[in-house]
Amino acid sequence: GEGWAEYAIGEREDMYFKTHRLEFRKEIEDDTVGQFHMLTLVEGDKVLVTTDDGKKYVLDFPDTLTVPACVGRYRIVNLGDGTAKVVKALIRL
Repeated sequence: GEGWAEYAIGEREDMYFKTHRLEFRKEIEDDTVGQFHMLTLVEGDKVLVTTDDGKKYVLDFPDTLTVPACVGRYRIVNLGDGTAKVVKALIRL
């Protein structure tokens, strides 16, 4: 998308989970689609994770956050300068 990218960095038939890397300068939106997401800030100072129902959590480098499956749509906003990189792990269906 414009200003963001999502890369599959770990996805194999013999693994029960998969990992993606989100890279963005300003913000990125995602959806749990009924399964939890594990988010780890791997590059950047800090990001703000917000849900559609108003919950907020600041993720500092190198913190990890579990986004429950019931959350649905959420947004990650880069609070630092430069590009933020977040690794997202989820169960392979």
